[in-house]
Amino acid sequence: MQVRKKKLKKFYHQFIDKSIAAYYDKNLENENKDFAFIYDEYKEGLLLFDLLETKIWNKAKEDSLGQQEYYDSHKEKYQWKRRLDIILTQNTTDDVAQNVQQLLVNGASSDEIKKQFNIDGRTKVMISNGVVEETYNRLPDNFEVKEGVSSIYYDEKTGFYKVILVNEILEPTQKTLDEARGAVINDYQQQLEKDWMSTLRNGRAINVNKKTFKKVKKVIAKNA
Repeated sequence: MQVRKKKLKKFYHQFIDKSIAAYYDKNLENENKDFAFIYDEYKEGLLLFDLLETKIWNKAKEDSLGQQEYYDSHKEKYQWKRRLDIILTQNTTDDVAQNVQQLLVNGASSDEIKKQFNIDGRTKVMISNGVVEETYNRLPDNFEVKEGVSSIYYDEKTGFYKVILVNEILEPTQKTLDEARGAVINDYQQQLEKDWMSTLRNGRAINVNKKTFKKVKKVIAKNA
């Protein structure tokens, strides 16, 4: 009998503890002002995030017609700089670079060059090709832009000897929408956000509590 009473008493106290904890959790906003403030900020932040996602971010990504209209109105922002169609070789030694330079002059292909130098599991030449802007960061700082095979440039940062074949120099041109898509979406998103903020302000007066504003300025100045 005594054991049963102890068990009942134990279960009773556990029930009381759980009930109090549940009540406290349920009424935490009323009991704890700091928590209530943080919780409200969190809820408002989620609402704002949802609004921005719906009205701006998703729209900017999915509204192809809006992207086209924005691009057509701001074409001057989306221009290619002067570009180079190149074969860029990075060589481990000056001797290798001189040989690669001569092979390029003779019209050897990238595969032929790599086959000649990259043997026995050792890489003496790394080659990449494509169309890049003349400010491409892997080109030498003092690179002389002209068609044909370049001089040998030593890159102190990487320790490679670079030789570049410039197949063609492409003068500045207008980017197509597809070529500028990423930048257009980003700019269009900013425009949508700006327009949305303007609509929120329309017809609404903004009143500033000057006393509170002065207090905030003093606190900021004190903690700066």
